[in-house]
Amino acid sequence: MCIKNVKRSGSTDSIFGPVKNPWSYAKHYREKRRSSHCVINEDSDWVITGGSSGGSAAAVSSGTCYVAIGSDTGGSTRNPASHCGIVGLKPTYGLVSRHGLIPLVNSMDVPGILTRCVDDAATVLGVLGGHDPDDSTTVQDPFAPFQLPDITDMSKLCIGIPKEYHASWTIYRNSVTLVKDSRLV
Repeated sequence: MCIKNVKRSGSTDSIFGPVKNPWSYAKHYREKRRSSHCVINEDSDWVITGGSSGGSAAAVSSGTCYVAIGSDTGGSTRNPASHCGIVGLKPTYGLVSRHGLIPLVNSMDVPGILTRCVDDAATVLGVLGGHDPDDSTTVQDPFAPFQLPDITDMSKLCIGIPKEYHASWTIYRNSVTLVKDSRLV
């Protein structure tokens, strides 16, 4: 029974049911669903959390915790972070110890950081980063925590949209408008 329950402990197939994105309960989401004149079934009308670390992302997004750690191979913390409206950071391989992590792809897995703001992610990275004698893949050089600079002048900000994205002129124009409307320029 115990092994069976452990196997069913993911974001979608948990013994407790799927992890629901806290934004599913937001007033604007509910109003949008009601205005679409769809029949709303409360059991099936919810927003996904976006991946294998979705439970961690939902916990941070709902305010249950300030920080959570997830395993990130190809976006398993960054995708749920974007779905839940929080910050997801995949540290550079070797910067944070992988000791105790069960890898999906040994050369790509790292512990990912989920927080509510960039400053918190930088603080957590400062605590977790550095050499670990139990993990031969961590950097050997001394690691010093850092402070993010205060960036208030965005007048020299350059936004690049690669041609390979096939972005239309409308997307470019909308991006410029968003930056100008932010009043940071």
